[in-house]
Amino acid sequence: MIERDSAGCSRKEALPDGDGIGWVGPGLIGAPQPCCAGDAQPASPGVCPQATMLLGIPGLVVTAVAGDEDGQVTVHAETHPCLREQARCCHGCGRRGTIKERPETGPRDMPWGDRMILLKWRKLRLACTNAACPVDSFTEWLPAVPPRARLTQRKRDRIGADIGDDQMPVAAAARRHGVSERTA
Repeated sequence: MIERDSAGCSRKEALPDGDGIGWVGPGLIGAPQPCCAGDAQPASPGVCPQATMLLGIPGLVVTAVAGDEDGQVTVHAETHPCLREQARCCHGCGRRGTIKERPETGPRDMPWGDRMILLKWRKLRLACTNAACPVDSFTEWLPAVPPRARLTQRKRDRIGADIGDDQMPVAAAARRHGVSERTA
């Protein structure tokens, strides 16, 4: 039997990428479900499970997708509702923070086929409520997108594999992935 919390999220032994214990919302893994078009109903309001599955970043859910003439796809995402409460805890003292703002960040991710993906992650910036805590404010983060990261972890891993495993010159890997040589 699968354990579920009050939001309908199920406890899984591991996130899809094997990063350990995590919460996976209803409809994000398993049989295909209709959504994202017309009168179809997604598993959670404003969330498309199929687009979330295609994005494949554990802990993020896709809320909207838009394409342009140049082939670039903009993916709007938020932290999964089942992880949101956990993310509100201050990493300095463990107390629940209060919401300051909802900034949008754009960590660069891997392309999907020949289309560039522009990820727009709307996350929470929180203030610690403990006056004695050394942490004033903090933002949500995920193992796949560490704090202050300009690249997703899988893009970093791919660049590293190109250089280390495939023995690609650093300059070539930097050009291929659209980063500086220093970043590569």
